[in-house]
Amino acid sequence: MSLTPVLNNFDEPGPDSLDAALDEVGVPARDEGGGYLVHNEMEADWVLRKIARHEAHIADVNLQADTVIQRVEDWRKREVGQAQGAIDWFTHPLRSWVAGAIAGMKKKTANLISGSVGLHKQVPEVVRDDELLLKWLTERGMTEFIILEPKINWQAVKPCLKLDDGEAVWIREGLDDPTGEVLKFIRATPRPDKLVVKTATPTLRGI
Repeated sequence: MSLTPVLNNFDEPGPDSLDAALDEVGVPARDEGGGYLVHNEMEADWVLRKIARHEAHIADVNLQADTVIQRVEDWRKREVGQAQGAIDWFTHPLRSWVAGAIAGMKKKTANLISGSVGLHKQVPEVVRDDELLLKWLTERGMTEFIILEPKINWQAVKPCLKLDDGEAVWIREGLDDPTGEVLKFIRATPRPDKLVVKTATPTLRGI
């Protein structure tokens, strides 16, 4: 008689058995539109569990997508690299040929059945260190070569404003400050309190 256990005779709990059990605890009632009505902490926790599962699903989908995208990017890089290498290899002998083909001619391009080959003048490639160049120009007072971009210091402006019924009022005092002037070009739109929901660490259970 074999002592090997017949594992198929043993029922093991499925991965969703806990979730299925928890789904029966604290189920909120629904309104006429089908939405849930939360009245207590148990019902709120039931909703959080639902949110956590969807968050886990999003994480799982993103992980799978990132993996596939990376594989496609690796494939693209490999295929493009090989093709570009072949193009460079075939292009190399054309340079010496076209130089002789257009020698003494006004035109700098040889037109062929499958395309054209030419030698065109290029401007020199300039590599500059903007930081050192800016310092050099500044030290010599050559400000006409320097662009100073005006930028608002919003952190300094905010304390000078009073937001009143959607309007921004300038309240800073000073000889040149229009104290109490309403700045029509600044609007403050009231917003409701932001609902912040933080779930426990998401699991990869099904939704």
